[in-house]
Amino acid sequence: MTVPFDSLAIFADIPAPSREVLGRVMRLRELADGEVLLEEGTPTELLYVLARGTVAVTSHDHEHDETHAVAEMTEGAVLGEMSIFDGLPTTATVTAKGPCTVWEIPFVAIRPGGALVSTPTPEALALGEAYEDLVAQVAKTMASRLREMSKSELLRARERAAMGLFVVDALVLLAGYAVLLSVLPNVRSSIPSSSSFLSLPLIGLFAYGGIKFIRRTGLPLERFGLGFRYSLGSLALSLVVTPLLLLATWGAKTIAVAVNPAWHGIVVIERPDLVARFSEPHVQKLMLVYAVSCVVQELIVRSALQSGLSLFLRGKGANVRAILVAALLFAVNHLHMSSFFAAAAFFPGVVWGVMYAKRPHILGVTLSHVAMGAFVFFVLGTNLP
Repeated sequence: MTVPFDSLAIFADIPAPSREVLGRVMRLRELADGEVLLEEGTPTELLYVLARGTVAVTSHDHEHDETHAVAEMTEGAVLGEMSIFDGLPTTATVTAKGPCTVWEIPFVAIRPGGALVSTPTPEALALGEAYEDLVAQVAKTMASRLREMSKSELLRARERAAMGLFVVDALVLLAGYAVLLSVLPNVRSSIPSSSSFLSLPLIGLFAYGGIKFIRRTGLPLERFGLGFRYSLGSLALSLVVTPLLLLATWGAKTIAVAVNPAWHGIVVIERPDLVARFSEPHVQKLMLVYAVSCVVQELIVRSALQSGLSLFLRGKGANVRAILVAALLFAVNHLHMSSFFAAAAFFPGVVWGVMYAKRPHILGVTLSHVAMGAFVFFVLGTNLP
């Protein structure tokens, strides 16, 4: 049902006589889904007010031949006002998203010297007064929009500054990681189980950089998968995905043992006695350390890295790139164990990245990470040739 024009925000403060006069020259227009109302680069003499539906505003980057989404406008939105006032072609294309209804106002025709007011008749004089009232309301609308744009520009400026900090922090983290990897062979020769010991400083290094990045951005914690928003949805998604992930891991090892001659004779599940296994005191201690490390890893990989990339990457496939880059660095963080283990970690890293993109909170991915690690290290086993 179309909203009467006099109930729309732009007409609310126009005196009743002027609204009545405008109502006689305005025309209602129906738009089909995908129909273009305003095309970028073309002038317009009509002012539009969206009465029903939603329109998409897009702008084309001719240098790179790409079209970018600018905004979506809903009921009450004023369209074409910039081109009306400065007489220049429109700077964006407006397209209907589903069936829409707009009011068309012959703005140029009713302004001083326009076709509908060129003759000094009582109706023309009334139109002239209505025009002045309309201009005042359009000016208020434009001022409000500019105010919102300035807030958006401030937010974008903060995001750009945060991106600079992010790049610096990422370079420092990667440099430190490379140094630690370079000394790993020497440490292995003198400290038993050194890969386990070195996991802690590696995680600590990434944790410091990630927390520093999050705090320095000044953005809300919800943007980094923290706080309460999406926490329950993330938990529910984890309860669905994690069993499937464990099943896939078991299946992958089963197939590898069957088809790889070097793996023949390896037991697929080394410790099927789950209750007895997790009752062992040393396993409980290791699980506690591992759970803490999972929290830190997800804080870095998901909260800092994937969220940061999602904030700043633009264009088609940006979210996919954020997921893959985060999964890649998650895999790299396991190189100190072995190259095979790092490669194997990439797959669950992608799964957790998709989970985080669907429900951006670290609760679900962290619990899934803990369950996956407990299953692989303490049940399935990692004693491979």
